[in-house]
Amino acid sequence: MEQSELDSLESVAALLLDMVDSEPMEKLMNWIVSDPEHLGGRPRVRDTRIAVALLLEWLAAGMTIDEITTEYPSLTSEGIRGALEELAHSDLLAASEIPSR
Repeated sequence: MEQSELDSLESVAALLLDMVDSEPMEKLMNWIVSDPEHLGGRPRVRDTRIAVALLLEWLAAGMTIDEITTEYPSLTSEGIRGALEELAHSDLLAASEIPSR
């Protein structure tokens, strides 16, 4: 993975963390959660200790959802798809926030 791709993933993860920290409780995402007691507060897939940024890295590296769930049984395909859907429909991917290449 190139450095620019890693930087982009880190930017998305940082934006996720900012969003989770600033949103009222009722607006928090269902599949993406964050709390200071797990992974130092980094956004993670609910009911796991898998960081969202790490999940994105695996997918960017070419792993399939089936491969990920086989390798990491705490993740389910529903959890992965749910987290990806939340990312896709979040304000994080608004045109003004996508890092330029």
